[in-house]
Order: sequence, then C-alpha cells, then structure tokens
Amino acid sequence: MKIEDYLNMAAELAAKGDPAKNYLLGCIGVRTDGAIVKSDNLLIKEPLPEAHAEFRVVRKVDKGSCLYVARVVRKGFLWANSRPCPTCTARIKNKKIKAVYYTIGPSEYGVWYP
Repeated sequence: MKIEDYLNMAAELAAKGDPAKNYLLGCIGVRTDGAIVKSDNLLIKEPLPEAHAEFRVVRKVDKGSCLYVARVVRKGFLWANSRPCPTCTARIKNKKIKAVYYTIGPSEYGVWYP
C-alpha cells in the first residue's frame, strides 16, 4: 500500500467519530510484522493525552513501526494538520517509531523521522 492509502484509511477511521465535532483524528500503525493497529481519538470530557489516537496506537506497535495520522474536517472530508502533540511526540520517540506520516492539508502530508 502507498502512504496515501494508509492516510486515507486513518481519515476514514476518524470520520466515524463524533458527528458534533468539527475536527476528527485517526491513526494507523503498521508493525514490523505487517500487522495493522487502528485507533481514533476517544470522546472524553477533559483533554488527556491518553485519549489521543496516536498515543493509543503507540502502545500496540513495536520498535521500527510506522504511524499514519490523519485529521479530517467534517465539512467536505478534507485533510487538516495532524502533527502529533508534544506528549504524543515524546511517546513516539521513546518507542523508536521509524516514521510518522501526518496530514497537513487537502491532499498534502508531511513526514517526521523521530
């Protein structure tokens, strides 16, 4: 699969979230054995890093895995900036993730090598 395929998969996962929210986030993790791990942001009353999709996926992947993070805008299902927050960034570095691909804008993505 191509990078865009995984980002679209993450975006589709995100879009299944709370219809009242304007921005939704999903994360796909591809382990070194090829297994795919998925999560979207949890719906909670207070913002905690443990509810972030990438925080939850990192728990289930191994060293050298790749992450694909997508944020979508409810109106028009457009990609939006999904660069991980500082807490998730630290967790990703500690797990020694190989690469993180994240949406920036419509049909545009960035890559970060932790």
